[in-house]
Amino acid sequence: MFIKLSTMITKLFPEQRLATAIEDNPSLLFMLEYFNISHPIKHKTIANICAESQINPHLMILIGDMYNGETGQPDITHITEEDIPTILSFLKNTHKQYIKEKYPEIETLIGRLKEISNPIEFTQIETFFREYFAEVIEHLDYEDKYAFPYFYEMLSNNRVTNHSFSAAEYKNHHSDIETKLSDLKTLLLQHISMEKGISIRRKILLKLFELQKDLTVHSRIEEQILLPIVERLEYRR
Repeated sequence: MFIKLSTMITKLFPEQRLATAIEDNPSLLFMLEYFNISHPIKHKTIANICAESQINPHLMILIGDMYNGETGQPDITHITEEDIPTILSFLKNTHKQYIKEKYPEIETLIGRLKEISNPIEFTQIETFFREYFAEVIEHLDYEDKYAFPYFYEMLSNNRVTNHSFSAAEYKNHHSDIETKLSDLKTLLLQHISMEKGISIRRKILLKLFELQKDLTVHSRIEEQILLPIVERLEYRR
């Protein structure tokens, strides 16, 4: 008896048990955390959980499908400006997770690897990662200080105080903060010889793959769901 591993993309649906979806793809646990869903899910369906948590099920399914590997343009027909606060809360929670958990964990592992391996090579890797992390902090800080407050203001009233800011400005400033992780993964996997610390390298690589996937979903939510809705709102104002 063995478990068959499927490489097919599994699309979520409202009547699906959420626990089953998580068993198929444990990375959906991040989605639950970002949605602030902490209560027991028991045998409840996605529709049940969304009703209890006051989340648009279409939104959860779109994001869940991204975590499941769906790469096509999402259909945001059923996503409205009323969903903007939920989307912003989700994204702000990802920021907290990256800053307080994901990046510090990777930095700690790189430090451990440097202690037992070639210190020169891994000092360079450590410097590269810290410089990259500084870029990420700048990106997230820009969103938290300028973009997200503007989106809330657009939603709450007809008068926007920051006339120099717009969804277009945000789009121009937006960068793919996940791209540089590929360079670090390639370096660790293909170009660094190791006699010690292979298990630590494996942990770093797994966390980098996990982080890159999460950052990709984060960027797609902003670019393919949030921005089109805000642009529609701007057009009406």
